[in-house]
Amino acid sequence: MKRNLAQTPVVVYGVNLLLAGFGYYVLVRSLVRTDKSGRLAGAIGRDLKGNLSLAFYICGIVAAVYVNVWVAMAFYVAVAVIWFVPDRRMERAVEMAEERRGD
Repeated sequence: MKRNLAQTPVVVYGVNLLLAGFGYYVLVRSLVRTDKSGRLAGAIGRDLKGNLSLAFYICGIVAAVYVNVWVAMAFYVAVAVIWFVPDRRMERAVEMAEERRGD
């Protein structure tokens, strides 16, 4: 039994994911810009997960159009797997702040 995915829904899904990822990017940048202490920027760091997610979404959209919809879906699933692994940046920043206060 062969299953085919239609190209258009996969592309639209990728665009939806990309827009949500871009919204996250704008939110994080806005929060970092308004934080006067700079602690949030230190906790966020380079935001590798966020930037990699955007790149994977773009690759998924391009793959759906020019390569294969299954390759595109693999990119979308890869982003979900990346974010499934817990992000410890904020936790580490809070622990460091508590250690500084305790000293």
